[in-house]
Amino acid sequence: MAKTDNYTHYVCDRCGTDAYLAANSAAANDWRDVERFDQYGSKATRLLCKSCTDEYKKLAAKHDGEQRGGVANVAFEIVDGMTGTKHISSDDLSALNIATIGKADCVLGYGDNFKLTMASANSATLGTGVGMVGGKRFWNHAATGLTIQSGTQGQKRNDLVVARYAKTSAGIESITPVVIKGTPTTGTAADPNVTAKDLKLWRVPLNGISVGEPVKLFEPVASLATIGDSVSRMPRLFTGSKALQSSDTSCVLFSRNDFKQLFGRDFNKNTDVVLAMNGDGVVSQVHIDGCVYFSNSGDIYVTFDRSLHGKLIVNYMVVMA
Repeated sequence: MAKTDNYTHYVCDRCGTDAYLAANSAAANDWRDVERFDQYGSKATRLLCKSCTDEYKKLAAKHDGEQRGGVANVAFEIVDGMTGTKHISSDDLSALNIATIGKADCVLGYGDNFKLTMASANSATLGTGVGMVGGKRFWNHAATGLTIQSGTQGQKRNDLVVARYAKTSAGIESITPVVIKGTPTTGTAADPNVTAKDLKLWRVPLNGISVGEPVKLFEPVASLATIGDSVSRMPRLFTGSKALQSSDTSCVLFSRNDFKQLFGRDFNKNTDVVLAMNGDGVVSQVHIDGCVYFSNSGDIYVTFDRSLHGKLIVNYMVVMA
């Protein structure tokens, strides 16, 4: 009896049908390895016979139609969550990045902030940093060498170092450092043109064959931690109005307890300020000269330009460092 080698035993994971098929045969090509994600996001691979493959395609087409219908009716899309399919695109992240940072093209404070140093007239080093082009984040996690073309004797030129975004026809995206060579001139050098997909980082001025000091063309966007620190150091400002009853050339605007209850702590005589004005000249025509703090009692008085016996509306502003 003749012997035939190179046969494979196929078993359908859905219906259990099995077959011994020669490699590259027409029947073998009818079997398919199908990949899918379950409701928990776990990936599974199943081998299906021709009949089960056909049934699977029908089911997949039905689900695709339901998915498209849902997307057509609902514009909301979860990004930071599992849906059971691969759904997060670079455009999703780009939109969220722009919404978070407030800019599409920028340098974010990190590392050396892309510091450019000239090793020679033809060699530059771009330091570490983080940035965005069109909302697409990128980073330089190690010093990167760049080449500057030699200048021309007796002429000036400006070159630009940019971070350039690119996307191939296959959808592959990249952001890379690019040196854009300027046009030599005997007059004032101008920067070369950039594209909408370039983030300008540095200008490299050349005078003849000599290279000048690189000029930074960006300001890093402050981090949330830095912004939070600056806000926490800002003075707090309070305004309000009080109806007072006076019988002299001054009266209490805030007692120690009043001040602490209204503003959360005792008055600090070294940093805090209280300003006041007459809030209604019809009720009383006195002028408020100012405010005085008495450290022995902790009270703050308003003083007048004359003796007042009666009511007074005082508008105040309290500044606390």
